[in-house]
Parts: sequence; C-alpha cells; structure tokens
Amino acid sequence: MKTRLDIEFTPEQKGVLASVAEATGESVPSLIDEMFNAWQERRWAGQVNGHDHEDTEAEQSGETSRKPIWAKIREAFDRVPEEEMDELPTDGAAKVDHYAYGLPKRS
Repeated sequence: MKTRLDIEFTPEQKGVLASVAEATGESVPSLIDEMFNAWQERRWAGQVNGHDHEDTEAEQSGETSRKPIWAKIREAFDRVPEEEMDELPTDGAAKVDHYAYGLPKRS
C-alpha cells in the first residue's frame, strides 16, 4: 500500500525557503532534501547515544531557544550555587504578594 504525502508549507516557511534558495543558488527541493537529511542524522545520533532526540538537536546546533521553558528554567536553577538557593524564602508561594510586589507580609 502506497502512502500519499501532501505537504503544505506556511507562508513563512515558503518565504524562508525562497530566501535561502536565492541566497545559496540551490533549488528548493534540494534545500528540503538537505534539511530532511540533517534532521535524520540528528535523530539517529540521539537514538545511538541514548539521548532524547530533542536534546541532541539542541546540543548539536548550539541552540537553546527551541528548548521548552521548563527545561530552560531547570538549567538556570542548576547553575545557581547551593548557598544562594539556601537563602531563598521558603514561604514564597504563600507570600507571593510580598516578594513580587513589596506588599506587607500577610500572617
């Protein structure tokens, strides 16, 4: 059984492809093929190394902007020294108005 693929690009994606094709002199199908091959290699590398493919893609490309916000927050907290973490208030959720807006603490 043959699967038919109808691929639709957003106007933004079409614009990027056209711009890159014009700048590089490559055809759009050639660029798509190149991107697909690069994606396959990154995905394969993630499977071979035992990493999640999304983490591997970000590591290989040096990008952090494609990571989910919770991953960025976790990484940021991992870089905070323990001494500073110990100084954070333990009642932050209960007294958020005080810490966020400077209002008097509620009892």
